[in-house]
Amino acid sequence: MTIDAAAASAEEESAQCEEPAPAETSATDTLKYHLLGPSLTKSGQDGVDQQRVSEIIYNASKGSRFFNNEKTKDKNLTVRINRILARKRQLERLDLSHDLRKADDYIIELELSRDLSQTIVHIDCDAFYAAVEELDRPELKDVPMAVGQGVLTT
Repeated sequence: MTIDAAAASAEEESAQCEEPAPAETSATDTLKYHLLGPSLTKSGQDGVDQQRVSEIIYNASKGSRFFNNEKTKDKNLTVRINRILARKRQLERLDLSHDLRKADDYIIELELSRDLSQTIVHIDCDAFYAAVEELDRPELKDVPMAVGQGVLTT
């Protein structure tokens, strides 16, 4: 069975069988964690009881439009994750040894056809030009400097 056929088969299978509804506690746990946001991962939050904070935010948000929207998004995401995991389990059961051998043969063929007779060198001289300018004009040593035209990335 090819990978494409297996993927199509997994998709049909996941479409045919309804995903079991997650237990209420696990559904609320993911929502509670999502409602916490990134603030508890900030510095100085190591001693904070995340369970307690998530309960407070969860209970304070219940019934709001934001809460209902986040609850719907969390439920949809959970369903998508379950479908992806089901598809992953099915793909893991495939025997890919034939496809891996074909890929290895193709890599060997590509390696044999490579032309290594040329050498291409790319040199980024921006720092060099800046250093030369600082040697010529020492007053620039403490001045921020950028080298280049157009978009500067650093």
